[in-house]
Amino acid sequence: MTSRRRPGLTEVNPATGRHWTLKEAVFAVMLEAKETAGAICAARTLMYKVRPRIQRYTLRKLKDTYFTKTLLPQYEREVGVLPGVYYEPRGELVHPHDDEGVMLGTREVEDYTVPSYHFDKVLFIEKTGLKPQLEPYRLGQKYDMAIVYGQGFSVVACRDLLARTTAQEMKVYTVHDGDHSGYNIGRTVGEPTVRMPDHNIEVIDLGLTVQQAIDLNLDWEWVVREVALPSGLDLNEVELDWFGDGRPIPRPNGKTHYNCKRCELNAFSADGLAEFIEAQLQAHGVTPKVVPPEDVLDEYAEWKRRDMLDDLVHDELERRMDYDAIVDELLERHPELIADLNEDRVREWFADGDNIFEPWKEATRGLLQEDIEAVDGLDDSVVELIREQLAESQDDK
Repeated sequence: MTSRRRPGLTEVNPATGRHWTLKEAVFAVMLEAKETAGAICAARTLMYKVRPRIQRYTLRKLKDTYFTKTLLPQYEREVGVLPGVYYEPRGELVHPHDDEGVMLGTREVEDYTVPSYHFDKVLFIEKTGLKPQLEPYRLGQKYDMAIVYGQGFSVVACRDLLARTTAQEMKVYTVHDGDHSGYNIGRTVGEPTVRMPDHNIEVIDLGLTVQQAIDLNLDWEWVVREVALPSGLDLNEVELDWFGDGRPIPRPNGKTHYNCKRCELNAFSADGLAEFIEAQLQAHGVTPKVVPPEDVLDEYAEWKRRDMLDDLVHDELERRMDYDAIVDELLERHPELIADLNEDRVREWFADGDNIFEPWKEATRGLLQEDIEAVDGLDDSVVELIREQLAESQDDK
């Protein structure tokens, strides 16, 4: 009988005297894998470097989710942080009034600064696909509320961002599917996890709960649950019935599956989902619009007042003056401005090491700036032409 033992496989861990566990094998090759992955790499990229290397020790299969969600965080907590390893974006946070925000990836969140007095609430919705459906209802704008559109379970970057918002005493709400996974998402947004043991923020769960789905007569469907219910869920009898605790399906491999019910957020119409979220926000005492303290209002009013007056002055100058005519006259008075901007000059610009990363348009702009600065008396010509036009404008009155 041919042995299935792979050549070169070291099945016994000399440190324990037992077969290598998957965790031990991953930890043993992690530093080598990180070195080959490069100074900066995604968690999944690191997994692809780890996976072939653990075959020296074990035949067990390494799944990407187990690596990124469990083993990698454990390694960084128990052994040491791996500089340059980041999690790719999964979802985004959208500001309520400027259409800006941040993608929920490790690097993006690290560089993000929560704007002051822009919003004082965050709504976490577990599905990115609902963004186009909800945008027309402008719930974020109405309640000065940022909205996070996630992808399933909240990633570390999302929780890190939410944890940072609590420094400004923001309220955090969640909306999720009416199934055991959705319930767990609502819980894990705020609670400590294996990956984030120090994470702990107050979260207001708006639903969707089983009872809400029943009361609203939403469509539900049967689904098979293949894993155990999360231990941290506190479920009532109706929820346990929906999530299949009493409907086991024995499997040949000894595992047990369960027939379950679920109701997803997609069961709502567009109007229905927006109305549901708004009703829940109001039921939980959603706070009114953001208004900063007087010192912040005064500082902004002083700046904005000057900005508006600046626009007024600029508009009046534009009404009185012909800018194009001034430019035409400058070009006529100073023909040296029309320098020979050829390919050789542009290529010479790139010869400067600091410019090698710029595009040709930036090179052109830089060369033209050099030409303008080299013209003697250009500033005097500008002032003279402005005075002439202002005098003509005064005479026309």
